[in-house]
Amino acid sequence: MEPLGALPEAEACREPLLAEQYGILAIGKPFDRWWKQNWSTSELSGSLGDLGTFIPLVVGVCIKAHMDFPSVLFFAGLYNFLTGLFFDIPMPVQPMKQIAAAAIASGWSAGAVASSGVVISFMILVLCVSNLINKIDVWIPRSIVRGVQLCVGLKLVTSGLSSIWGTPWWGLDCRVLGGLCLIFTLLAYYTRRIPTALLLFVLGLILAAVSISRSSQVIHFAVYQPLVVSIAWPSDVVTGLLDGALPQLPLTCLNSVVALCALSRDLFPDKPRATKMRPVAFSVAFMNLCGCMFGALPMCHGAGGLAGQYRFGARSNLSILFLGATKMVFAILLGPLTLQLLRFFPASVLGVLLVISGLELSKACRDQNEEEAAVVMAGTTAAALSYDTGVGFLFGCGLALLLWTGRQPPRDLVKTFTNFRSLKRRLSGHTASI
Repeated sequence: MEPLGALPEAEACREPLLAEQYGILAIGKPFDRWWKQNWSTSELSGSLGDLGTFIPLVVGVCIKAHMDFPSVLFFAGLYNFLTGLFFDIPMPVQPMKQIAAAAIASGWSAGAVASSGVVISFMILVLCVSNLINKIDVWIPRSIVRGVQLCVGLKLVTSGLSSIWGTPWWGLDCRVLGGLCLIFTLLAYYTRRIPTALLLFVLGLILAAVSISRSSQVIHFAVYQPLVVSIAWPSDVVTGLLDGALPQLPLTCLNSVVALCALSRDLFPDKPRATKMRPVAFSVAFMNLCGCMFGALPMCHGAGGLAGQYRFGARSNLSILFLGATKMVFAILLGPLTLQLLRFFPASVLGVLLVISGLELSKACRDQNEEEAAVVMAGTTAAALSYDTGVGFLFGCGLALLLWTGRQPPRDLVKTFTNFRSLKRRLSGHTASI
């Protein structure tokens, strides 16, 4: 069976430059050959495929939690750049959604946001050092992972459609604009020759600049200055732990690690580094340990971001290196101005990016075509959409176990449950089968 997202035959014939060939850096040697092999306008377009999630969350947290936008943008770019050096795929970097949503809804302080990032980093490090993160991949059936992916994909689609429909019918940011952009993007869905995300982003910047010129806001220019976030003890730490890190942990493990690695295997079967769970989890942990105390927003990787960047043309780490460098330059030289532009960025255009990213992520679930696997995936998705990812995961695990139990002969079932090693071996076989 051809892997999901496999490249066309002519493109697949090109000899890949694997990160493992060159040690820790995922940049091929000689550099000019690596550049010529990966450079294209599609890479630039693909680098912007995850902005539909990035822009609303970052702008919302900076406004509600009074975080320093240049610091958030600079470290987001730094994370992109370092990730591009280590992984040879377009590995996304996006805000931790549960933490960002809680900070926006409750108006957290910057110290609470920073503490939540530090705490969850230590939690993920414990999972990595103890090797429990790899056990998750062994024990969780693929149908549950696909259910989580489908849930995230559908949420992205519904969020994007809501963003488009939440605008007026006419104006610089309107439903007509969103509908036309969506039609254009779908017509160019199967071609890499048209950099759709790049064109949409340029259009959005132009409309944002026009909106700023029509408003009474004064344009500010300033240079980024590093800062250290102060954390109030114990209030910020308790808030970051109970309302941020603990609810975020299952989402990070499932979507940012397990589902991301599964999607990487589908899209990039010849690039094994990004399919291994420990390097991806270590990346999430070290990003936040190094940056949160200096004004960074807690960040992670994500299957939805990877799907969006792949759909809009990204095929290598060049797209992420470009995105990271661009973010850092804008943060250092034009931080306040960039925030003003993003605040006026058309919601209808961002909605189109979200819709396409969600469709691409949902498409990866088409391999669950056996009856039992499809039931488990559907149940996981339904529970996750109704409540949250953690509830959906637990419901999917219970559903998979009950269905497996129901098709076992009674005699074998008694022997299996009285022998833990046999139970583990049979469950592992069940995991591989679905």
